[in-house]
Amino acid sequence: MMPFGSAGLLAWSLALAATLSTSHALLKMSATREAVDLAYVLQVASALSLYGVVFAVYSWLLRKYELGALYPTYTGLSVIAVVLIGSLFFDERLTSSRLLGMVTIAIGIGLAIRD
Repeated sequence: MMPFGSAGLLAWSLALAATLSTSHALLKMSATREAVDLAYVLQVASALSLYGVVFAVYSWLLRKYELGALYPTYTGLSVIAVVLIGSLFFDERLTSSRLLGMVTIAIGIGLAIRD
């Protein structure tokens, strides 16, 4: 069921995770605005549009990949990306617990995509 094997699954999952993480960053940016202005509306609209793209591509990919491999891979990568984005761009703490969680997720992804 995986036409491009683990490499294809990982590549598509990275693309989905990057898009989803960008949408989360846009929502975080909009949440820090003082007023509901045009920039706020554009950030929220962009985030929602990216969500739509993610779910459209995800539904297409479900035809090619197993749910049990695709979902945990792309959502796990999304969690890792969001933690890193929070730390790098929003001054959120990158604690040892979060680092351990990210390593655990990465190990789980490696196990989930093994052929």
